[in-house]
Amino acid sequence: MDLMSAPAFASDLYSDHLSGDIFFFYTPHHPGKLVYVDRELYQLLPQFNGDASIHEIAERNQVDGGQLIKYLEQLKVMGVLRCRDGHGHSRQQGNGKKAAKIDAWFHLTNSCNLNCTYCYIHKDGTAMSYDTAVSSIAQLAACCDNPASDVVSIRFAGGEPLLKFDSLKRIISYCETNTCNLYRFGIITNGILLSDHSIVQYLKEKNIAVAVSLDGPEVYHNLTRASTRHSNPFKATMCGIETALQHGLKVNILTTVAPENLPGLPELVKMMVSKGLHFRFSLQKTLEHDPALAAMIPQAAEVLLQCFEIMTDALESGKHSFDFNFNDIQFDYSVHRICGAGSTGVAVSQHGDFATCGMGLFNPQSPPTGKKNVLAYLEEQHPDLLRFSATDIPQCKDCPWCYCCAAGCPLQNKSLYQTYAHVSPYCQLIKQIMPTYIRLMALKRWKDLQS
Repeated sequence: MDLMSAPAFASDLYSDHLSGDIFFFYTPHHPGKLVYVDRELYQLLPQFNGDASIHEIAERNQVDGGQLIKYLEQLKVMGVLRCRDGHGHSRQQGNGKKAAKIDAWFHLTNSCNLNCTYCYIHKDGTAMSYDTAVSSIAQLAACCDNPASDVVSIRFAGGEPLLKFDSLKRIISYCETNTCNLYRFGIITNGILLSDHSIVQYLKEKNIAVAVSLDGPEVYHNLTRASTRHSNPFKATMCGIETALQHGLKVNILTTVAPENLPGLPELVKMMVSKGLHFRFSLQKTLEHDPALAAMIPQAAEVLLQCFEIMTDALESGKHSFDFNFNDIQFDYSVHRICGAGSTGVAVSQHGDFATCGMGLFNPQSPPTGKKNVLAYLEEQHPDLLRFSATDIPQCKDCPWCYCCAAGCPLQNKSLYQTYAHVSPYCQLIKQIMPTYIRLMALKRWKDLQS
């Protein structure tokens, strides 16, 4: 790019004022997706229409052309400017973290110390044996082209996986001592057993990512969490969370947004922000009928916008130690669908059967004997899932939020509408709340950069 270049401003990008003289752009194809500029540059950019040269615009506005080129080169890479050669953005992953070759969900057990009203797991007490785990790990490892560098991510789930803590430790020990692959481990738990200091210490020592499901403040959490062992499941879970935090173990809170807990979400957000926790809201998923939440779009939008406002106020008052994600929407890389089901994602049942994700374990499959690459087998069984992209859906491809929503959960769409290529049941909700959510994320990242 030189003074005679005539780049064009991507005027269809979403932008908004952030704070003071700072504005931001949402660039869906760029790895970072959020680009910050000052007021002067923000007001200058619309003058770049593909016809006027940088020299002309610099002269007209009495700015230094050489310095302007430096800014414009960066904006070109970030997707804010489009050049006549069509190359205005990058699609590389941008968060610096090596992506997992395989992201595996290990259903360790059907047993649980709670009996949640919405749980679809049949509490028959079955659990994954050590031999089943070893065999499954071998099948996953066979999918790696470069065992010394390919990362296998294993998340233990259930049921309540910490009820099988000894099995979990034995499986991790096997991975560490008997294979040459690189592993990352995580666990999804209701948090009650985190009150055991020895469990927490082990999880911290092994750098295991811990996610705790929490449905809301006490009254809303306990509404759906029946237990014969705990008179107050909320207090038991919070005790586990506090124990983990005391040991310096990072905890991520997972909340499913549903009609039952919707009114309690603002109070939950205040609690998460005050404790500086990392938390995520996921919209209710079902496989047999439209989720009840989808019939409450106006109410859900009102509550979620209130939650975003609470977080925005906290950020503007200097509180930014918390972290938040909504419905797995990514800002570190461009997505055409919301997850890796059918490509890098796989779930393993307690019996050693495989599915494309945890939601697919109601109908898992066993690769035929001699079929070493389980991912290739699942791709053969679900070719439409592998090929699916939100950009193939007419209602999605021109939507400004296509690369945020990415049509939602493909397995839910397949179950409800008999095709992966269908708009999410939450399409209208996403459209209502996305501008406010993107501004919240832009503000959070800006505050983190300034700290």
